[in-house]
Amino acid sequence: MDGLVLRELERDLERWFEDYNDLWLRRWFPVEECACYPAVDFIDGKDQYRLLVELPGLTEKDFSVEVKNRTLTISGKRAKPELKDEDWIHQEIFSGEFSRGIELPNDADAEHISAKYTNGILELTIPKKEEARPKAVKIEVH
Repeated sequence: MDGLVLRELERDLERWFEDYNDLWLRRWFPVEECACYPAVDFIDGKDQYRLLVELPGLTEKDFSVEVKNRTLTISGKRAKPELKDEDWIHQEIFSGEFSRGIELPNDADAEHISAKYTNGILELTIPKKEEARPKAVKIEVH
C-alpha cells in the first residue's frame, strides 16, 4: 500500500472512532440540561446603551426582563422537544431554565428602558441619565 492510501484509511478510522466515542459517551453520560447563559453584546452610544441578547427559538412569553438595584436580569425557560417513537443520537441545543444578570452603569436610566424582540434577538435600549450626558460649553475668551 502506498502512503496516501494508508493516510486516508487512518483518517477514516479516526473519524469512525470519534463518532463511536461520542455516541458511547452520550449514551452513558448524557448532557441533559445546564444553566446556560444567553450571549450578549453591550454597546455604549452617545445618549444610550444598547444590549443585544441572543434568545433564538423563544417567544416573548418564554422569558422576562427586570431591573433591581442596577442589575438587569433576563431569565426564562426553553422547553425540551418531545420525541415520539424516537431517541436522541446527539443533542446540543440547550433546553431548560436560564438566567443572565448584567450590572448597569451608574449613568443608566433604568426607569426608561425599552425592549423589542425580533428574529431571536432581544434588543434593550437603555437611555443615559440626562445629567450624565456630556455637554459642550462654549467658553468665551477675552
